[in-house]
Amino acid sequence: MTEPSAPQQLKAQELSVDDLITHIVSTTSIKDISATLLPLLRAIPSATFLSPSESGLDPLEQLEPDSHSLGYLYFM
Repeated sequence: MTEPSAPQQLKAQELSVDDLITHIVSTTSIKDISATLLPLLRAIPSATFLSPSESGLDPLEQLEPDSHSLGYLYFM
């Protein structure tokens, strides 16, 4: 397992919960999931997954478990 690069870590630390949810929802191909989403999720500080969204909605309410399972599991 490789560590995310420094620019990717910086980008991950700057993402809000809403940005992360948008990225999860917009990443649909298995190639993009493995190439970009998984490394991004691994680089996100764990505190981000505990943060509320700007809308106040629970992130799990904004993701569909069957369509966004990888992102959903990270928020669980």
